[in-house]
Amino acid sequence: PDRAAGGRTRRDGAVGPVRRLLAGAVAVAVLLGGLTVANAVRRPAEPRPEVGYPAPDFELPTPEGEPVRLSDYRGRPVLLNFWATWCPPCRVEMPHIQAVHEAYGARLVVLAVAVQDDWAFTRPFMDRYGFTFTALQDREMEATFAYRIQSLPTSVFVDREGIIRQIWTGLMTREAMEAAVRAVVDGY
Repeated sequence: PDRAAGGRTRRDGAVGPVRRLLAGAVAVAVLLGGLTVANAVRRPAEPRPEVGYPAPDFELPTPEGEPVRLSDYRGRPVLLNFWATWCPPCRVEMPHIQAVHEAYGARLVVLAVAVQDDWAFTRPFMDRYGFTFTALQDREMEATFAYRIQSLPTSVFVDREGIIRQIWTGLMTREAMEAAVRAVVDGY
């Protein structure tokens, strides 16, 4: 019997209109699924302050006036911490940052971005507590705006390829910080 109207194969082997429509829909779904997978695997080209995207680059001075660019550290994991001397949670968190800095040494770059702080306050604070990681000054809030920082402290964990792997807003416990650092140092 000829059942082409229901989309089933007729005796002559021809495919009915429902089957053709179904085959087309499957082909489109496979194509779209492939594009979705390709986009998920491909690294986003445009830097943005979000997990999974390249970290926005910036240039800020050290206390000695030396310019430092985030991109100078491509190939090394980075803990980027936005803080200020006038921020109580930041002051509590700084010893945790120093501990991971000491524990990981050259395997981790620590950049502490002092937001709207003056070196007259930042430098003595760093010296008084023996913090040896790199401090940067963001008086004009260039990096702060680029990373859309809304509260302090905020820590951004960047992997060797320059991709943001975690953003933590607020005070981090030492354990949470160590876990995040381990992930960017050992790889995801």
